[in-house]
Amino acid sequence: MYPAVVASTAEERIIAFYGNIVVAAGADLPADLWLVNGTASLSVALRISEPLQGTITASDCYGDTVYEKEIILAAGLHEIAVPRSGIAHIRRKSL
Repeated sequence: MYPAVVASTAEERIIAFYGNIVVAAGADLPADLWLVNGTASLSVALRISEPLQGTITASDCYGDTVYEKEIILAAGLHEIAVPRSGIAHIRRKSL
């Protein structure tokens, strides 16, 4: 089994985490970034290569919103809270 799977279009990128590893989000991030937590952990580790500003919304496996907030992330390694079997959506703002 793969510890992570990444799929991307020009408009969005989805990263599914199945192991406790650091995943590089890649360059030229699209407007929408989806993080799926398929691990037993309460967070995922994401490395970004450029600053990121926007809104993050995390939902549990029932689709209920756990939190929503504005974020400003510098380039580097970040621990993002995502519920087990949940998803986080980062909607990027233009800088």
